[in-house]
Amino acid sequence: ILQRPRLTITLTSPSPVIAGQEFDYTIIIGNTGSRDALNVNLVHDLPTVITYVSATGDHSVSGQRITWANLGTLAINGSQSFTVRVRATSDLNHFPITTAPDRRTDITAVSWATVGASNAISAMAVRSVVINRPEVSISLSGPTPILVGDEATYILTYRNTGTAIATGVQARYTIPTGYSVVSTSPAATNISGHVLTWDIGDLAAGASGTLTVRVIPTVTALDSGQHLAQVSTTSVCDSAHNNQATLDVRVLFPDVWVELITPTTGARLDVGRAHQVIANFGNYGDGLARSNLITFTFPVEVTDFPSLPADCVRITPNNMVRCNVGDIAPGASDSRTFQFNLPADFPPDDVAISVRIDTATPERPADMGNNEASRTCDAVRPNVYIQVRGVNQTPPDAGWRSYVRFVVSYGNDVSSTTLPEALRRPQNRTWRAENVVVTVPIPANATLFQVNRLSGSITPVQTGGSVGFTAPVLDALQTGSFEVILEVNEQPGSSVGLAAEIATSSPGDEPVDNRSSDAVTILEPPLSVPQGTGDLRLAIHSTFDPASGGASATDAVYISDGTNITWPAGEVLDFTPRLETLVIPDPTFGDPTTPYQIQGRIIGWSIVNFGLPAGPVAAHNGADARGTTGCRAGSTTLAGTQLAGCTYVYPGASGNFTPLSHVIPAYTPTESEMANQGHVYWTHQPVAGADLPSMRPDVYLFALPELRPVEIRVAVEVEVRVMNLYPGAPVDWALAPVELTSIPRQRHGYEGTFVVTLLVPRSVIGPGN
Repeated sequence: ILQRPRLTITLTSPSPVIAGQEFDYTIIIGNTGSRDALNVNLVHDLPTVITYVSATGDHSVSGQRITWANLGTLAINGSQSFTVRVRATSDLNHFPITTAPDRRTDITAVSWATVGASNAISAMAVRSVVINRPEVSISLSGPTPILVGDEATYILTYRNTGTAIATGVQARYTIPTGYSVVSTSPAATNISGHVLTWDIGDLAAGASGTLTVRVIPTVTALDSGQHLAQVSTTSVCDSAHNNQATLDVRVLFPDVWVELITPTTGARLDVGRAHQVIANFGNYGDGLARSNLITFTFPVEVTDFPSLPADCVRITPNNMVRCNVGDIAPGASDSRTFQFNLPADFPPDDVAISVRIDTATPERPADMGNNEASRTCDAVRPNVYIQVRGVNQTPPDAGWRSYVRFVVSYGNDVSSTTLPEALRRPQNRTWRAENVVVTVPIPANATLFQVNRLSGSITPVQTGGSVGFTAPVLDALQTGSFEVILEVNEQPGSSVGLAAEIATSSPGDEPVDNRSSDAVTILEPPLSVPQGTGDLRLAIHSTFDPASGGASATDAVYISDGTNITWPAGEVLDFTPRLETLVIPDPTFGDPTTPYQIQGRIIGWSIVNFGLPAGPVAAHNGADARGTTGCRAGSTTLAGTQLAGCTYVYPGASGNFTPLSHVIPAYTPTESEMANQGHVYWTHQPVAGADLPSMRPDVYLFALPELRPVEIRVAVEVEVRVMNLYPGAPVDWALAPVELTSIPRQRHGYEGTFVVTLLVPRSVIGPGN
């Protein structure tokens, strides 16, 4: 029998193994032959996907081959064991691509071990090891687009689709800026800023899990942002191509807006009226605006809002109107219209109205510039006013029987000085007044003489016992005036008043200047005209005067220097008195503003008596030397005279009344006028049995026992009256003066006695004496 060695070899290892894992190959060689094996050697060839780490025994390594070159003799039934520590590949490229970019998750690694001897046939063993790797992946799902402020749920699903466990698995979720995290399930291991991390740990092959994150996008979020989900493992050979997932999420934002259409800025809102408010609103954004409220704010005095829309209510005490307009879709718009009543007693001059829209959906600050609007309008109102002014209150004052003038001024102006200063408003806040009625009752103590329009376009008319007008409209700042002229029926010392009233149907008028009155005092006239004083002179004439009948009619008429004259006896004295001065005390005390004036006129004159040495002889009933009694030819009866004696016409006197300064005419009687005046003749008493000289019937003839001074007593009668010179003052100075008939005319007599010194007749004394 042939004896020889017989070599045996076994190669064992764990299988499967995990990529990157170290594991051991165990090689056992033996000799089951009948002879020792000499010069034994061992070779172990590793596949490229397995890397040598270490081995037992004296060996050498070259590339993927491990060689035990000199193991010596292997006795019959002897054996030896070797351990080779190796590492499964961690190179992903060793795993073939199936469908790009996917790769296989397992590969089979085949290694060979061969034992040989110099006297034996070699033996070989083969070992196949399956190398598994993990394949972790992640997916991200959730809504897009989402509405700002709404909660959104995003789910991260992680898996291990590989054939090996994945160790140290960690998931990460990065959300864009502007999101807030509501919750995570399971709870995140760490949240740092916008990065959420979960430490999952080991994930068996084929295992999976989900992570739920609830977030809310805020107004700082971008319109579009990328959500990033990532998964990682500490295990090797995981393919990175599915380690992350992204989701582009668009965030929708509302952009609500509101604008006031009516009233417009600077609109004029008249108080006491209803005014319309129109507000348009909508959503310019791409996101739904939920639960929108529109709030109108009014002045605190505005409390009445008739017929509000169904979704609008008044909010007290803030004086707001709030409309719940609900949701507003992107691009949608609408409006709300209602009215408010501006009170008639609204105090301010401006009406401030604002509107604001608020949405429950968050809105970016940059989009909120159109969320409110405001208007400042003018609060306007009428202020009709009236003023009565008595014109005759300026000098001269109104006298009895004057025509008293009142000027009635009216207008429509909230800045009028007829208002107390605290009630005045800017002039441009004046509004038209409607149905304006002006009423001026005529006082009972006067009679309407005339009504004249002074300014403006409205002419007043008399209706019954009043003057006035009705105007449909009195525009803002429109003014006018008219004059009421009354003839005074009131007694002197009283007053005549005029009241006026203006009214309008327009609300808001301030009544404090709707009424006005004024009165004119009737100046007390003098009760009577006192007796004055007057100086008399005597105009004398003689037909024997050489100048008589000359070229001038007054050449032979002379005015005495005083009350003493010299006259030749036996010559007829033609005489007439002349008022030299007339002084009547002024009952108005010299007030230059009085309308009253005393006027006078000379009625005539009279011979009262002749003073003779034997006593006075009355002119009208005393007998002269001839025994003739009564007034002589030339004497004239003067109507109503109070003169004593025989009356004559006063040469040069006017029948018209004139101011006292003009009563005395600057006039010298003519010779012809002197022929119709008084005539007297003095002579010596004739001797017994002698006759008196014959004499004209118009001459008083007196015979004196001796030529002693004689007297002539005369009187001049002046009639006076009291006049209202200026019944139309101070406007119509042309109105004729009126006489105060309540003060009777009076006649004053001014007497004077002239002493006549008689001389020897001209025929006895030569010329020149």
